[in-house]
Amino acid sequence: ADIGEGYETVTAHVIYRDHSRMFDTAVIDRGTVEGIEVGMPVVDSRGLVGRIVASRAAISRIVLVTSSDCAFGVVDQRSRELGIVRGSDPVKWRSLGNASGNGIEIPPNVLELEYLSPSADISVHDTLVTSGLSGITPSGIRVGEVVEIVSHEEQDWYDIRVRPFADLDHLETVAVVLYGEEER
Repeated sequence: ADIGEGYETVTAHVIYRDHSRMFDTAVIDRGTVEGIEVGMPVVDSRGLVGRIVASRAAISRIVLVTSSDCAFGVVDQRSRELGIVRGSDPVKWRSLGNASGNGIEIPPNVLELEYLSPSADISVHDTLVTSGLSGITPSGIRVGEVVEIVSHEEQDWYDIRVRPFADLDHLETVAVVLYGEEER
């Protein structure tokens, strides 16, 4: 992924992937010896994968963008609207089930765009990139494409679903962006 000039990266191989919706994580074969620290963003050739949540000498754990525990500040490239994307919350999806308590299936690899004003200018097919405002990531890393906007006009809010650009189902090689305190 294009992360802009001036940012050093460390290439790593994914050695384990946990596919559970609650703890969508991966483990890579690089760690503190290569300068990797908790909080650093991780990308693949298409876009943002997640961020480092634990690092030891030779391995690190990534929480993926699809985890409900992962959130990033983003900007819409077309309208410049700011928001936050996070992984879909499994509890929310279960609560959308029928009256007998049966939940609905959690859509795979879906992010939710949040914290927008009701009048925000967001359209299907818009591209979202990191805003850089949170200090977690550099600005301009591709995150995903808006694929669905569901209006709840009676409550003045929207469900906005985003498909991540990163190929999260086939993670093999990733790059950790060495974006620490001194770059922020």
